[in-house]
Amino acid sequence: VGPSGQVVLLDTPGALAPSFLLQSIARVLPGYALVVLIELVLAGLGYGLDWIGVWGGAPAWAQVSLTVALSALGVYGSLVWLRLLGLLYRYHKDDLAWEY
Repeated sequence: VGPSGQVVLLDTPGALAPSFLLQSIARVLPGYALVVLIELVLAGLGYGLDWIGVWGGAPAWAQVSLTVALSALGVYGSLVWLRLLGLLYRYHKDDLAWEY
């Protein structure tokens, strides 16, 4: 699913080969596309809030609050991304047919 996850699961640098990655993504494309879409929505939300804080003429306290909130959103987004990739792998384990 993800490059680092494949290296850990397969314990081989060959898991980073572009052909292996593309084949893995192609096997689970609809689920992978949904995970990417969710992550893009979270990232877009973060950028939108940042734009409002910077260009919206918000007071200094609001900009600081938005910065803290965006940092938390970034960490949360990363955790969501990892969790969804883990669930995607667990659900499509047989479809991926990785030999490990």
